[in-house]
Amino acid sequence: MVMRRFFIVLIAIGLLVTGCKKKDNPASQSDPGVTPAITSSVTGIANSPVQELDTAPSIEIKEEIIRKMRDMVLSDKTPYELIEFIQNSINGTQADEADKLFLILETVQKAWLGYFQGSMDFSPENTDDEFLAWFNNNGFKLITIDSDRVPAIRYDVYWNNRNSLSEWYAHYIEIIRSESNEPSVWNGKLNIPVEELENRILKTSDYMEKYPETIKTNEVMNYYEDYLFAYLYGYDPDPVCDVNEGLISRKHYERYKEFVKNHAGSTVSGILSEYIGLIEKGNFSLTDEIMFFLEDVFSGLNEQKSADASNIGVQIMAERMVKLLPGKTGFFWRCFGFAEYGHNAVLSSIRLVDGNPVYIVTGEVDDLSGGETQGDDFSIYLQYTIENNILVQSKDAPLMMDSDFNGIELIRYPFITGHKWIQYPVDDKGNKYSIETEIINIYESDDGTIYEVEYRDMSNGKVENRLIQSGKGTIGFTKIYDDNENEPFYIGYTIYEEQTGYLDN
Repeated sequence: MVMRRFFIVLIAIGLLVTGCKKKDNPASQSDPGVTPAITSSVTGIANSPVQELDTAPSIEIKEEIIRKMRDMVLSDKTPYELIEFIQNSINGTQADEADKLFLILETVQKAWLGYFQGSMDFSPENTDDEFLAWFNNNGFKLITIDSDRVPAIRYDVYWNNRNSLSEWYAHYIEIIRSESNEPSVWNGKLNIPVEELENRILKTSDYMEKYPETIKTNEVMNYYEDYLFAYLYGYDPDPVCDVNEGLISRKHYERYKEFVKNHAGSTVSGILSEYIGLIEKGNFSLTDEIMFFLEDVFSGLNEQKSADASNIGVQIMAERMVKLLPGKTGFFWRCFGFAEYGHNAVLSSIRLVDGNPVYIVTGEVDDLSGGETQGDDFSIYLQYTIENNILVQSKDAPLMMDSDFNGIELIRYPFITGHKWIQYPVDDKGNKYSIETEIINIYESDDGTIYEVEYRDMSNGKVENRLIQSGKGTIGFTKIYDDNENEPFYIGYTIYEEQTGYLDN
């Protein structure tokens, strides 16, 4: 309650939420039942490593159906609404258009999957049939692993439309659908039969050979790497090597030989043939030569991966996330707060780095000493980056009254009250913390939507709170301050509306 009252004071001072109306949680509404190498038409994404911009990056799309889908994402439509749109629109589309529709849907669903995993209770005791129906209608399902009910994307809607998709994308759906239905590893143990593991290794390896440069190649390579690791190293209770004895399992050795015999000529057989030779050479001992060989196998895979910003779903998600920030350079923040604190900051740069939006904010904290303080660094340097559906703040601002952490996730999509996740920032001394982060309120105001986010230290309950407004970024911040002399108390800042805005205005 103290935190809430403090925010009310800050908001009242800054006149932030006059006429605000609390926004309903979409997850509480019931929906009716429901019976992505694409660069030719997408521009505005950097081809060079760094591209300077004056305004927020946006995507120019030639196809009307894709523009409509993009507008739905920017309006925070639910996966259910996107699925319904696709089902009503996909007939007669070209494969390239169908790919884009499902790439966009998949990006949004992956973000929502994170929300379900961190924020919702799917224990067997949860019998809320209305919510479970809503969950299913949005293209998700529950799978049971070791008596745990786990949310997963229901890829059936993709699979049922595979004839409309390009071959590379349909093959990817086959791979990801198997993993979604039955994860290969769970709680540090192999969750599928070894025969199925071998099948997935072959399918992912085959994909990489057939489609070495598609939007999904890196993702498939990640699965291949996980499968191959499980196969070459093993998992408890059946590891390939007995660490105590330093010996390679003969059972695994015989399985490798059988695999090579049955799949001669495949890339995986080539790796296993060399592995078998080293095992025999070392008389089944875990030699340094074997360890170097395994390290080379996986380091070689990492070298094959490349940055790819051409996934239109990822691009549109980035476009949605940057709408939380000003739309062009030159936006100025004047902020004031506790004990005559104040700072000025300006959005000095917007750039694309390998296709990813990066916003640079520079400024300085007010020097209350009138210039008499020597050696203090009053400068502010903030960098905002988009990592999939996450807005990340990095700061170099020693005297700024902001987060205790120089690198922290500010907010995640979807923007829903109750969206909760755990992040692990590091403080100046290198100490790692577990911070439970939650969107605790969403308001609509005349100047845009306001999101209130709470960051709670799970070890001691210490809290930071932040207000983020669409088009303005952070407009208010509070945290508990402990000077080790007095009782901990709240400090913070808010924007001064009359002196905040674009410099040219």
